[in-house]
Amino acid sequence: MQTYSDHQAVSQEADVMSGFLPCGIFDTEMASPADRWTAWRDSIAVMFDVGSPPCAESHPLFASVNAYHLGAMVFGDARYSPQAFQRSRKKIAGDGLDHFLVQLYLEGGYTGEINGNHEIVMRPGDICILDLGQSLSTRTTSSRTHTLVVPRSAMEAVLPDASVLHGAVLKREKILGKLLANHFTSLYQHLPEARQSQAISIADAVTGMIAACFRPTANALNVAHGQIDISILNLIKHHIEKHLNEPSLSPDTLALAFHVSRTTLYRLFEPFGGICTYIQNRRLQRAYTALKQAPDKPRWIYEIAFACGFRDEAHFSRSFRRAFGISPRDVRAQQSYCYSNQTVAPWSAHKKEGDYADWITRLVTRN
Repeated sequence: MQTYSDHQAVSQEADVMSGFLPCGIFDTEMASPADRWTAWRDSIAVMFDVGSPPCAESHPLFASVNAYHLGAMVFGDARYSPQAFQRSRKKIAGDGLDHFLVQLYLEGGYTGEINGNHEIVMRPGDICILDLGQSLSTRTTSSRTHTLVVPRSAMEAVLPDASVLHGAVLKREKILGKLLANHFTSLYQHLPEARQSQAISIADAVTGMIAACFRPTANALNVAHGQIDISILNLIKHHIEKHLNEPSLSPDTLALAFHVSRTTLYRLFEPFGGICTYIQNRRLQRAYTALKQAPDKPRWIYEIAFACGFRDEAHFSRSFRRAFGISPRDVRAQQSYCYSNQTVAPWSAHKKEGDYADWITRLVTRN
């Protein structure tokens, strides 16, 4: 009997030999009934945490993904039963993904919140754009989606102010929503016959279409946000990333470096809870990532805290627990346990490089 892993490996090897785009398949039907929830939870964990297993009687679990690798992006068709998806600050810090998701809901939909304070509603035919560097919590009905995963660098190359679009929805009634939906549907229909040599051109075409359709929304949001200078905001954010290890990093040093007033600085970072909150959150997220790294060259917790710009280990530990609900010591202990007790699930025992979760992880990750 051919297993899920065998089927996937044969499919991928054939694609490479024929020159077609690599295609990765996940389907809970290929796992035993007892293992289906775990298989799906572990697979989708590349981007989202999911809630508790659904009631088998009222909502039998099903989930499948059919994905194509476009070189710098991943495009796929996903189907799943009702469930909850979450991308929390802890999740964001832990996986380091820095991508955008553009989703067309063909069937079903969801309600939820972005950044804990803004409601989002999706219906069949609607298209949304999500920034995986910002938080999200949704509850879906039985759904089918076409989803494009785009690294931040590729999205911002065509839509520099993409970060303001987190949670933006192109409604199915609008002409731009209809145009982009038709483009996604046509793309998925024709990808099985596309060649690897065409991947870059296809990716450029789809991101160009996304930019053309979402740009009016981005412009409107920029006006609503008081004419925020997105280019300056991005420069300051990049500067912060480079200097997080410096305890002297502060609103004063940033205002001096970029020749802006403290008032302008606070206005720019207001959507992120303020400039001080943004800096501390980025330091905490970097520390969380460092604590979860493989313990082949372990560092003391205080060394990680100081390397992330904290002056005091006790203050770091208190701030860390408030942010993530767990202590730095417990994160380190959990990671050490995972590395000393690794097992391979039966549905992934023969996976080869090329399944959609691996592709998404390898696109681009934050430093």
